[in-house]
Amino acid sequence: MLGTYSLYYSYDGANRLSNVSGIRATSYSYDAYGNIAAGSSNIYTYDDVPNLRCINCTNPASKVEHAYDGLNQRVSVTKAGIKSYEVYGSHGNQLIEYTPSQANKLIEYIYLGGKRIAQWQSDATNATTTTLAVSPNPAGVGQQVTLTATVTGNSPTGSVTFKDGGTTLGTANVSAGQATFLATFAVAGSRSLTASYGGNTNNTASTSAAVTLTVVATTSATTTILSVGPNPAGVGQQVILTATVTGNSPTGIATFKDGATTLGTESVSAGQATFITTFAVSGSHSLTASYGGNANNAASTSAAVTLTVGATGNIPLPVATLGQSTTTTTASTQFTLTWGSTNATACVIEKSLISGGTSGPWGPTVQGCGGGPAGSCYPGPTLVGTHLFRNICTGPGGTSLAEMIIHTVTPPRPVATIGQSDIVTPAGIPFTLTWGSTDATACVIEKALMSGGTSGPWGPTVQGCGGGPAGSCYPGPTIVGTHQFRNICTGPGGTSLAVAVNHVVTIPPPVATLDQSTTTTTPGTKFTLTWGSTGATACVIEKALRIGNSLGPWGPTVQGCGGGPAGSCYPGPAVVGAHIFRNICTGPGGISIAATVYHTVQ
Repeated sequence: MLGTYSLYYSYDGANRLSNVSGIRATSYSYDAYGNIAAGSSNIYTYDDVPNLRCINCTNPASKVEHAYDGLNQRVSVTKAGIKSYEVYGSHGNQLIEYTPSQANKLIEYIYLGGKRIAQWQSDATNATTTTLAVSPNPAGVGQQVTLTATVTGNSPTGSVTFKDGGTTLGTANVSAGQATFLATFAVAGSRSLTASYGGNTNNTASTSAAVTLTVVATTSATTTILSVGPNPAGVGQQVILTATVTGNSPTGIATFKDGATTLGTESVSAGQATFITTFAVSGSHSLTASYGGNANNAASTSAAVTLTVGATGNIPLPVATLGQSTTTTTASTQFTLTWGSTNATACVIEKSLISGGTSGPWGPTVQGCGGGPAGSCYPGPTLVGTHLFRNICTGPGGTSLAEMIIHTVTPPRPVATIGQSDIVTPAGIPFTLTWGSTDATACVIEKALMSGGTSGPWGPTVQGCGGGPAGSCYPGPTIVGTHQFRNICTGPGGTSLAVAVNHVVTIPPPVATLDQSTTTTTPGTKFTLTWGSTGATACVIEKALRIGNSLGPWGPTVQGCGGGPAGSCYPGPAVVGAHIFRNICTGPGGISIAATVYHTVQ
């Protein structure tokens, strides 16, 4: 604080301090035993010893209670409901202070020669809170569900364990106060999900409230395609019937038929079922494959394939194979196709895009794939959707059956960003929020007011912010406190994780003003100083004499001037020369810049 200030002390007839005035004012009263009964806005209560028993007993917010043992040594102090215990040695010195409800619970005092010289305080471990968000909810069987744990505390690090009832789903590390885990559920029903933060050296462990996730059965449309080889085939020659089923990771049974006659059944694995048979009679056979469906997939039947059975030659028909490094990628992500064959001299790799459960036209050969009888390539389809690849090989024995695989390209999950032009602003001062995203079509900006280190409920979207996938706005919160802003974006790939920034709004510093009725007077002539302020509770008027080009020391406050946040007075300097007056004001937001005026006495 700038300037010079004065305090004045007054005493009663018993030589006891009764009043303090000046820059800080208070008064004191005493009971019949000479104890202070009231002072500095506090009321004191004593027992008959007398020991101080209570301060401000009738005000719960500022109430302080003292308790004593049989030796009249204080054993506990309770402030605003928080109780601390005190332990004394035989010499009467306090040895320990213990507060069970605080993080740094224990303080030990060290003495030398009867005088306290040091103290030791236990380390503080901050209490934490963990909240769990589950999206989407409800979710379908086999659908990916995002579990997001938000941990508040003293910059918590470590790991979070996610559970379904008593079953551990997995763990994830805490970064920037959050941990995320992706899960799927194979059976419909209700799930009770929790997230448990394990704590670290600075933060206690905590567990979220349980969140109920509803998993519902979903049935996807399927398509079944039958391939038959060799075709034609000889009497008694082995024929391979391959059913390729597209849908939501289909499992179950495929039934193979020759007309109305069932040839056999096989389990569907990785979208395919293969059945091997022979035919004892030459002629034409109308073959079909029927997928029976499961809890997640509807049944479907292939189109009929005509197999011609006749005489066989001595040269075997080529057999094609086709595999992939992964069944699902996001757009623009590479994967590997591996093709092979037996009894073939060349192979061709083709692809088709499945739309509405039906395969589109087969396109041209995939660039860089096929040619020789075996190899690998990186086809990298960039279109979002379900792609079908097939390998057809040729050799001396003819053309192989097409070997097909299914590959799904999904849109990438959006990524949200958020920034701000300033971390701290005074109330009423605007600042800029800037949000952005990748792979998103729209973003929503929300805010919450933090209290006690914990984010309050998220309010409605911030007016003028969000909407498009990127932009900037001026949210201008006027409430003093810590505000949290978050950006959540959506796109074809789903919903992004929320990203947040904290913004602190402070009380603005006071502004002081000072004016005078005239700039020049003669010795003994009065003039008027008028001072004022905004955001202040008190002001001080000081003066100094300018000697040559130098400013003399600032003197004491000008008598009769200042005190309140605004007013006027008659300073009347009698010394001939150049005088400088200044006004400095204080308030909840701090200290103002000095406002000055120059006055000449001549």
